[in-house]
Amino acid sequence: MPMALSKVLKQNRRVLSILVVCCLLPSIVSCGSDGPAADGEDEASAISISPAAVCVEAGATQQFVATVPSGSSVTWKIGTFSNSGMKPGTVSATGLYAAPPALLSEGTVNLTAEVPGNPSISASVQITLMPQPGTLLGTFTTGSNPEEAVTDGHGNLWVTNWGANSISNLFLGGGPRKDYPTGPQPEGIAVDAGDNIWVANNGDGTLMKFSTTGERIATFAVGVKPHDLVFDALGNLWISDDGANTLMKLSSNGTLLGVYPVGGNPHGVALDSQGDVWVVNNASDSVMKFSSSGQLMGTYPTGHDPIFIAVDSADNIWVTNTINDGLSYLQGTVNKLSSQGVPLGTFPAGQNAWGIAIDAGGNLWVVNGLTNPLVLAAGTVTTLSPSGSIMGSYVAGIDPLHISIDKNGNVWVTNSGADNVMEFSSGCAGRRL
Repeated sequence: MPMALSKVLKQNRRVLSILVVCCLLPSIVSCGSDGPAADGEDEASAISISPAAVCVEAGATQQFVATVPSGSSVTWKIGTFSNSGMKPGTVSATGLYAAPPALLSEGTVNLTAEVPGNPSISASVQITLMPQPGTLLGTFTTGSNPEEAVTDGHGNLWVTNWGANSISNLFLGGGPRKDYPTGPQPEGIAVDAGDNIWVANNGDGTLMKFSTTGERIATFAVGVKPHDLVFDALGNLWISDDGANTLMKLSSNGTLLGVYPVGGNPHGVALDSQGDVWVVNNASDSVMKFSSSGQLMGTYPTGHDPIFIAVDSADNIWVTNTINDGLSYLQGTVNKLSSQGVPLGTFPAGQNAWGIAIDAGGNLWVVNGLTNPLVLAAGTVTTLSPSGSIMGSYVAGIDPLHISIDKNGNVWVTNSGADNVMEFSSGCAGRRL
């Protein structure tokens, strides 16, 4: 065979082989063309699902829509729930997802839409599943008479035990509780930027600093009866002193930077986004605003027996009023003020409104303690919308006092009369992404 003819046949066989592969795998290359695939031949990259990511609470539904430019139909499939042993929910032929009727923990599940007969042409989205707001997720034992609680950067919960003169460290990811001695009657607790734990000992006028391993780093003498505390953006610590009726400012190394007179029996302390400091005067039925340098900027009236305070993302100030007539606690309220102290409303918040916290959705969580100071009984937790409307009420433990929200949006309530803390779900609205 002449050399030229042999080369031509070899080239033709090579072209034929390419055509065979091309026709067998049309979704990979365009048959007989060096250009882009024809419409409908690259559907795997074109199919999409809306919404792309969503949080769904137990018992709720969510409609999903799959878009395929070629007009192909799709089938829907649901994966397994990330928490083993729990059902993932269901999905209809039209993409309507229904979450399980009840959930006791957060988790995720994948939802997939695929072209019938061609599973390679598909798309998936991840659904975050959450228990309904107010669902009790767990109860954990603390020391005697737990007061306040806070979570550190590792997700561990720290609790002051007023009756045990100690703090408890609860490892939320597992592991046994550990207790560490403090001074007498520890109350306020806060975590600094370095993840150190600071505790105010109301019984002896001291402030203690602990590492995340529970090692006591330092002890400082501060005032008469330090109560609540909060850190500002510069790492300075602001402490209310209900024995001296003052507000103190300390540096991050414990140096006293200032002492400022306030009203009677100061309790809750909070900061707004401008770095201004707000302190509640329980015996004076008022709240005071100080600049970061300690200058008094205003005194504003509240309801009767105000106790704790929280600031929302719009810098509105929320103050709980316990309203004690001397014999029993009546219907408690929360006051809403602007950052300039202008009254924006007073809202019912359950009997003996005490601790307060605000979740990522702007909803308020208010602890309702004892209705009769002489009778130990279970309290409740009341939730309010950002506009002040009551959304729900949930059973807490005996004599609940304080409330805090961790980095995942879970709500923690200290039950002083039961020596434990309860963990509640804040639902999708309160989840911190």
